[in-house]
Amino acid sequence: MQEQITKTAFLFQTDFSVPQDLFITPIPLAKMPGKNNPAYHISAGHLSGDWFANNAVQAHLTIALQPTRAGMEYAPAAPPRS
Repeated sequence: MQEQITKTAFLFQTDFSVPQDLFITPIPLAKMPGKNNPAYHISAGHLSGDWFANNAVQAHLTIALQPTRAGMEYAPAAPPRS
Protein backbone atom coordinates (compact mmCIF):
# COMPACT_ATOMS: atom_id res chain seq x y z
CA MET A 1 0.00 0.00 0.00
CA GLN A 2 1.26 3.45 -0.84
CA GLU A 3 -0.07 6.93 -0.18
CA GLN A 4 1.22 9.82 -2.22
CA ILE A 5 0.16 13.43 -2.76
CA THR A 6 1.22 15.39 -5.82
CA LYS A 7 0.42 18.86 -7.08
CA THR A 8 0.30 18.87 -10.86
CA ALA A 9 1.90 21.87 -12.56
CA PHE A 10 1.35 21.83 -16.32
CA LEU A 11 0.21 18.92 -18.46
CA PHE A 12 0.77 18.58 -22.18
CA GLN A 13 -1.66 15.67 -22.47
CA THR A 14 -4.70 14.76 -20.34
CA ASP A 15 -5.39 11.23 -21.54
CA PHE A 16 -3.48 8.05 -20.73
CA SER A 17 -3.76 4.28 -20.74
CA VAL A 18 -3.58 1.96 -17.74
CA PRO A 19 -3.05 -1.81 -17.47
CA GLN A 20 -6.21 -3.93 -17.36
CA ASP A 21 -5.48 -5.10 -13.81
CA LEU A 22 -5.40 -1.54 -12.44
CA PHE A 23 -8.41 -0.02 -10.68
CA ILE A 24 -8.45 3.77 -10.36
CA THR A 25 -11.13 6.10 -9.00
CA PRO A 26 -11.07 9.77 -7.99
CA ILE A 27 -11.47 10.72 -4.32
CA PRO A 28 -13.24 14.07 -3.88
CA LEU A 29 -11.24 16.52 -1.75
CA ALA A 30 -12.86 19.86 -2.55
CA LYS A 31 -14.05 21.74 -5.59
CA MET A 32 -11.35 22.19 -8.19
CA PRO A 33 -10.82 25.89 -9.06
CA GLY A 34 -12.66 26.62 -12.30
CA LYS A 35 -14.17 23.10 -12.39
CA ASN A 36 -17.60 22.74 -10.81
CA ASN A 37 -18.15 19.22 -12.12
CA PRO A 38 -14.92 17.44 -13.05
CA ALA A 39 -15.39 14.84 -15.79
CA TYR A 40 -13.65 11.46 -15.65
CA HIS A 41 -13.85 9.17 -18.67
CA ILE A 42 -12.86 5.49 -18.79
CA SER A 43 -13.01 3.40 -21.95
CA ALA A 44 -11.25 0.03 -22.35
CA GLY A 45 -8.25 0.93 -20.20
CA HIS A 46 -7.95 4.44 -21.66
CA LEU A 47 -8.63 7.34 -19.28
CA SER A 48 -9.27 10.96 -20.19
CA GLY A 49 -10.83 14.06 -18.73
CA ASP A 50 -9.94 15.72 -15.43
CA TRP A 51 -7.93 12.87 -13.86
CA PHE A 52 -4.89 15.09 -13.48
CA ALA A 53 -5.79 18.77 -13.91
CA ASN A 54 -3.32 21.64 -14.24
CA ASN A 55 -2.49 23.36 -10.93
CA ALA A 56 -4.84 21.15 -8.94
CA VAL A 57 -4.48 19.11 -5.77
CA GLN A 58 -6.37 15.85 -6.29
CA ALA A 59 -6.64 12.40 -4.77
CA HIS A 60 -7.09 9.06 -6.51
CA LEU A 61 -7.42 5.52 -5.22
CA THR A 62 -5.46 3.05 -7.31
CA ILE A 63 -5.38 -0.69 -6.73
CA ALA A 64 -3.27 -3.13 -8.70
CA LEU A 65 -2.76 -6.83 -8.15
CA GLN A 66 0.88 -7.85 -8.18
CA PRO A 67 1.73 -11.56 -8.30
CA THR A 68 4.36 -12.60 -5.76
CA ARG A 69 5.80 -15.76 -4.34
CA ALA A 70 4.56 -14.81 -0.90
CA GLY A 71 2.07 -17.12 0.69
CA MET A 72 -0.05 -17.67 3.75
CA GLU A 73 -0.47 -20.95 5.53
CA TYR A 74 -3.08 -21.90 8.06
CA ALA A 75 -1.91 -24.03 10.94
CA PRO A 76 -4.43 -24.87 13.67
CA ALA A 77 -3.33 -24.06 17.20
CA ALA A 78 -1.94 -26.93 19.25
CA PRO A 79 -4.31 -28.28 21.92
CA PRO A 80 -3.66 -26.89 25.42
CA ARG A 81 -1.35 -28.96 27.61
CA SER A 82 -2.82 -30.43 30.76
